[in-house]
Amino acid sequence: MTKQLRLTTAHSASFILTAMLILSPARASAAVLGEPTVLSPIGEPLRIEIPLLGGDLARAGDCLRLVSDHPRDSMPWVRGARISIIGRGTNARVVVSHPAPSFEPVLKLGIEDICESRLRREYTLLLSFPSEVATQTAPAANGKARSEDDIVQPP
Repeated sequence: MTKQLRLTTAHSASFILTAMLILSPARASAAVLGEPTVLSPIGEPLRIEIPLLGGDLARAGDCLRLVSDHPRDSMPWVRGARISIIGRGTNARVVVSHPAPSFEPVLKLGIEDICESRLRREYTLLLSFPSEVATQTAPAANGKARSEDDIVQPP
């Protein structure tokens, strides 16, 4: 003899609500970052733009920070740079900038979302060489031509 279990309306509603909560996707508010574009060549102040593809764009400026905690990594990391958000909607971008020039051709960049999700993204960046026009000899302000000695060298 088996006893039949009957579900009441209250039990059915409770069961359906529990199933919906378990199966529903979690709300993601993390900033979704695209692929970076390095806008500055070697020897110029650093400027990198990364498109924001989704997430909570209004909070992205408060939630993103630079990270560089890999002491065993032999490549230099971007440190002390400023993060800002420009544009709106589908044109929103994260701008990483630093007033000091970078003389390294390869840099590592780490960005972490420190709000709810604690997601981290690391990039390896290749800086381009200065354009041929900028490195050619040009008249200086005092009228004499620039030489190779006038170009700032890395420390």
